[in-house]
Amino acid sequence: LMNANHRKMFLEYPSSTITWSLDAGTAETFKIIRRVDMFDQIIENLMNYSKERKQGQFIHIHHNINTININDVEEMVRIAAEVGVDRLDFNATYDVPAICVNKENVHIFKEAQEKIVYLSRELGVNTTFMRDLTLGIL
Repeated sequence: LMNANHRKMFLEYPSSTITWSLDAGTAETFKIIRRVDMFDQIIENLMNYSKERKQGQFIHIHHNINTININDVEEMVRIAAEVGVDRLDFNATYDVPAICVNKENVHIFKEAQEKIVYLSRELGVNTTFMRDLTLGIL
C-alpha cells in the first residue's frame, strides 16, 4: 500500500502524520483479520518509510485488540520499536460480541495490557490506550 511511488509522494510533505492500522503482530493473524496475505509487504513498506522520513514526518501504529489478535500484543510492541514509531495506540474492539472483552475473558485483556505497558517501557515505545482494554469490566 505504501509502495515506492506512494512513499515518494508522502515523503515530499514537509510535515505529516501517517497512521498504520495493523491489528496484528504476525502474518497469520493479519491474514485472519484483514483477509489478505500482505503483512510482510506492509511491514517492509512501513520500515522503508520510517528509514526515509525526515524531521516533522511522524508515524503512528494503531491496533484494535480482540480475542483474535490478543496473543500478538508483545510482537506489536516489538515491531513498533523496530520501526521507531512516534506513537503506538491500542484500543479494545467493540460491537463485535464474539471477539470482544467480556466478563469471562476480561482477565486476558488485563494481562495483555500489562504486557504492553511493561514491554513498551522496556523498549522505549510511546504507547497510548484510547481506553483501558478491560473497558472497565474489572
